[in-house]
Amino acid sequence: MNLQKILFPNVETCRDIDMYYHFKKGCIFQPSGIVLNAGDILEGDTYFNAFSLAKWKKYTRIDNLWVSLILKGECEINLCGAYINDKNIICRKRDNLVAGTFSSEEKQPIRLQFNLNEYNECPLVYVQIKAKKETVFYGGSYFTNVEEKKLPAVKIAVGICTYHREDFIFRNLGAIDRDILSKETQLTNKIDIFISDNGGTLPLRALRKPHVFVFKNKNYGGSGGFTRCIMEVLRRKKEKAYTHILLMDDDIAFDTSIFDRLYSFLRLIKPAYKDIAIGGAMLIMSDRKRQFENGARLLSNGMLQFKNKNLNLTTIRNILANDVQQDNNYNAWCICCMPLDKIDKNNLPLPLFIHMDDVEYGVRNQFDFVNLNGICVWHPYGSNMRNTSIVYYDVRNKLISMASVGSCDLEKYAIRWLRNFRSDIFVYNYSRARIACRAIRDFLKGIDEFKKVNPIKLNKELAKYNINWVDAPLEHLRNITPVESPKKLSPEELRKKKIKMYALPANKKYIVRNCDIAGSDPYRARTLYICDMTTKKERVYKKSILKAAYCYLDCLLLEKEIKKKMKFVGLEWRVRIKELYKWDFWTQYLGI
Repeated sequence: MNLQKILFPNVETCRDIDMYYHFKKGCIFQPSGIVLNAGDILEGDTYFNAFSLAKWKKYTRIDNLWVSLILKGECEINLCGAYINDKNIICRKRDNLVAGTFSSEEKQPIRLQFNLNEYNECPLVYVQIKAKKETVFYGGSYFTNVEEKKLPAVKIAVGICTYHREDFIFRNLGAIDRDILSKETQLTNKIDIFISDNGGTLPLRALRKPHVFVFKNKNYGGSGGFTRCIMEVLRRKKEKAYTHILLMDDDIAFDTSIFDRLYSFLRLIKPAYKDIAIGGAMLIMSDRKRQFENGARLLSNGMLQFKNKNLNLTTIRNILANDVQQDNNYNAWCICCMPLDKIDKNNLPLPLFIHMDDVEYGVRNQFDFVNLNGICVWHPYGSNMRNTSIVYYDVRNKLISMASVGSCDLEKYAIRWLRNFRSDIFVYNYSRARIACRAIRDFLKGIDEFKKVNPIKLNKELAKYNINWVDAPLEHLRNITPVESPKKLSPEELRKKKIKMYALPANKKYIVRNCDIAGSDPYRARTLYICDMTTKKERVYKKSILKAAYCYLDCLLLEKEIKKKMKFVGLEWRVRIKELYKWDFWTQYLGI
């Protein structure tokens, strides 16, 4: 059984060679293969081409591992391992021991077996090719010998929620059709695609294929679209024999080899681990060697903990660190595969529109998430580009999620968040403070009022809080003031400093920052410009004593309201939250 293809850089997904190979001396990358001159060394100790041996041994049935390479020329092949020892030093295993030699003037395969007992310390193994004469490497794969008839059947339903992203949908479906659906492979008839079209704009006739199902859906956000996919899969679960659902965003790029890796891993899972979920990493589309996140953990105090965030995945140290199994309790639904045996008609996601639905669902179901290097997608990311309206969903949905699965004191949590957003007053972002107050007040209205909300109408109302991006004049782009390293101050000292600086009269017309609004300091300017150097856009924030006074008073009044209502309302949410993830609620909510 094929476990993992050995990949080449790809102009459609990732061109960063260090994500695929490390090499000494030369190596010439050509469309047909990699040319090594005499003395060149090619190593696959990389994010995409190393093999996560420790995880495959722990979670799956594999008891043998082979590699198949297609070559021409004359070379030596080493089967290597890597690990970090207790002194934090990177160690290599068998990188100077020849596992096999190859010599042929014709393009031919060679198969070599890893002696698994030699790599007990190594979480990763990989292939090293040393050219004795000119050699061409055409590709290969890791595989295991196993009686496939004795393995449990696996069939994956891919659920995609989309809203006006036709270009992404057609590109990604085209790649899946080209590499999987139209070929005779181990994935033949093992993958179906479900698309919730929240925008109602996809041309159904163009997408109509035997393994593709498209449903027009109300635009009730990502949670509405993903839940619609789950519901449609559950309706066909018995008929189609689906075992897992893989949820994916619509605005992503990926290498279709992730489906092969995922399918093989699922088929070989040991019975003791049949309920695990496979989480994929989110890499940054504009910097494709950098990881945004690789699963995360919702802590009992309501905070989110991300490990290996913003990690550069081109070095062996970072690749090894990224392969360490984390205690994640959720994974973003940009790419997340869950067993259907743990999902039923009374265990659907919460109707949160966007944000926190994947967090709450992962924690509520107590999935054990396994993340494998190489199973990933690239997703657009801009640190300063989020609309203010997102704050509403972050705050309200976090409170709902913590009421559902958390053990934190909701009153203390809400007050801490309120005070955090209150500090936005001092950077002239009054809309952000106001919308955070609205989010908390809406939570305090209780679950019955939440059920009455029309998500589409609400989302339009929240848009009025957004501060639009406008073209930044050259004068601003050339006069960006760097953020100074702040002195270590206590929270109280910092608060007093902000109040003092705000109270003093403005002594300059404007100041320009290239940073997130939260990290800015207007330094008594009348206007603060936040510039995004990538897009050459800016947002404008103007000082207003009247707006500041209104926001500050509103925050003080809301804090009293929280102390008065939160204990009762929080308990009500906790007791009745199950009403929101039952089949009957969702069918009425979506009108299906």
